Amino acid sequence: MNFGVRNFFAGFSITPVIGNGRPCDLYECGEVVPVTLELKGQKEETDQITLLIDDNEGKVTERSFSATEPITFEVERSSPGFVNFKAEWHHKDGSVTKLERSVGFSVEEIKAEPEPEDFYSFWKELFDEASALPEPPQMSPLNTEFTAEKNDLYELAVPTLNGKTVYGYLSIPKAPGKYPIMVGYPGTGPAAGIRPSFIYPDAISLFMEVHTYRPIPHEPREETIARAGWYNPFSYAVQGIESRESFFYHDILPGIHRALDFIEKLPQYDGRNIGFFGSSQGGWLSTMMAAFHPEVSAMFLNVPAFTQWNGFNSVRVNVAQHSDDPEYEKRARETLRYYSSVHAARYTDATVAMTVGRIDPICPPASVYALYNRFPGKKVIYHEMDMRHECRDSWTEGVKALHDHLTGQ
Repeated sequence: MNFGVRNFFAGFSITPVIGNGRPCDLYECGEVVPVTLELKGQKEETDQITLLIDDNEGKVTERSFSATEPITFEVERSSPGFVNFKAEWHHKDGSVTKLERSVGFSVEEIKAEPEPEDFYSFWKELFDEASALPEPPQMSPLNTEFTAEKNDLYELAVPTLNGKTVYGYLSIPKAPGKYPIMVGYPGTGPAAGIRPSFIYPDAISLFMEVHTYRPIPHEPREETIARAGWYNPFSYAVQGIESRESFFYHDILPGIHRALDFIEKLPQYDGRNIGFFGSSQGGWLSTMMAAFHPEVSAMFLNVPAFTQWNGFNSVRVNVAQHSDDPEYEKRARETLRYYSSVHAARYTDATVAMTVGRIDPICPPASVYALYNRFPGKKVIYHEMDMRHECRDSWTEGVKALHDHLTGQ
């Protein structure tokens, strides 16, 4: 949450002065970085400031201050990563003014976890198996509650492993010509169908779901769960995580791969320009697919998930719920070695733009940097200093920039 507007209306704010003002508050390991908190607004003798500092190396410090005294402290790390701090100004009337921030240390040296020797061959065999299925993908006209005057809209039903089907929503310009392809992937959540904002008169667009049921707009949650059948579409991201073969995404990724092969054969495709975009789960899927589609030239990723062991909060919560089974975490860790995009990243030469939420608790910035550092080609990362796990204007602008790049605008 961005506390700026809330603090503005309340007439209070906490402003951090970090170190010597380096861009994005990035420093090197071993540096001791001073921090001063400046309070703006009426200070009462009874007002208290509580401060929580987490160095993400196992040390958490809590301190308290009076709002009328200077508030200074230091942060440091001995290894690459981020230090987080949270400050709360507790007012006499019971209200609270908040600040969250992180300081990075040697972030370009954050390393990925070891890659399984058979990472690439594991997925290549599954993708080849799905491609050999006798049932071809089916493209059928899509009836929607909105119109796209310049585009034809289709549902793409793609058979995948173990008798499952995944769905995508395809938009093709009506005007004769050759067009680039934009492929979008969703964040976690139930299927939502075609996204009107990703329909372009000058580009083919495909938005893939990870789900095995057709979405129905405005469907009640209970009915969606019942219709999904073999899994809960609101909590699927950890289903079967105890082995790489039973994990939810095992059969889904081969279907998504097959969908890409299908749309690249469309006669309207220009044969040269294809780009991926996605946030959270979508950023992970973009990277996984790019590893096996060298023709992908550009990607835009917002707060990507499944980048490291600690790169997705759903996994951490799930493992904590199985604390009575000492082997559960070990099995989950082994599974995620095969589903981690940090290992896929090195297999693509695509140009990559990314955004990182510097106070993101779902996909922490260290996990995002583990991915960023693995991309071998041209790349850039943009810091949203007070952003948690969300899409801001930078998301809209990033997708638009990708579109403009692919279309040559």
